[in-house]
Amino acid sequence: MLSLQHMRPPWEELEPASQSALQRQRQAVRDLSHLSSIVFVAVTTVVAVHTTNLVWSASSTTLTFSEAILSSWPALITILLSLLVLFTLWILHHLQLHYLTQVDGTLLVLHVILFSATVFLSVSAAWVNTTEAARSSVAVYAGNVFAIQMLLLLVWRHAVRAGLLFGSDVPSRVVARLRTLLQFGTAGSLIVAGLAFAGATAGFVGLALLLLIQLSLIGRGGYALKFGRDIGRMTE
Repeated sequence: MLSLQHMRPPWEELEPASQSALQRQRQAVRDLSHLSSIVFVAVTTVVAVHTTNLVWSASSTTLTFSEAILSSWPALITILLSLLVLFTLWILHHLQLHYLTQVDGTLLVLHVILFSATVFLSVSAAWVNTTEAARSSVAVYAGNVFAIQMLLLLVWRHAVRAGLLFGSDVPSRVVARLRTLLQFGTAGSLIVAGLAFAGATAGFVGLALLLLIQLSLIGRGGYALKFGRDIGRMTE
C-alpha cells in the first residue's frame, strides 16, 4: 500500500539553533506587520474624525441635513476615497509581509519612509477638505498615493534582491505578479496626479478606478490571507 510521508515546512528541517534564529527573524516580520496595521488604522481614524467634524460643522450652519451633505460633499468623497486608498494599500503591504522571512536595515529604513508617507495622507486629505477639493490639493493627494505605491514597490524589489523571501517557498510567478501589480499602481497613480491638475473630478475618478482595478487584480490573483496565530504565513 502506498503511503505518503507528512511534508514538513522547510525550516523544520533545520538544526535547533537555526530554527531559533529563523523564528526570531519571522517574529521581526510579524512585529513589522503589527506596526503597519497600527499606522494604517491610526491614519484612517484621523481622516474619519476630521471629516466628521467638517460635516458636523456644516450641519450646524445650515437648515437641513441634506443641505449639510451637499455643502460638505468634498469631505465625504475624500473620506470614502481615503478608506479605499488605505484598505488597498494595507492589503498590498500585507501581501508582501506574508512572503518575507526576515528584515534587514534597508527594509526598516524603507518602512520608516513608507509609514511617514502614510501618515502624511491624513494631512493631504485634510488639505483637500479645507480647499474644497481644489485641483492643486487633489493633485497633492494623488501624489501622496503615488509616493506610497512607489515605496511599496521599492520594498518588494529590495526584498527580492536581498533574498529576504524564503527562496523556493515563494513561486517565481508570485514574485513577478506582485511586482507587476505594484508597478501598475505606481505608474497609474502618477498619471492620476497629472490628471488632477486638469480637474479635481478627473483626479478623484481616476484614483478610484485605479484602486478598484488593483483590488480586482488582487482578488483574481488567488491570494489567501490567514489571520490569527498563523498570521505570518500566506498560501496561494
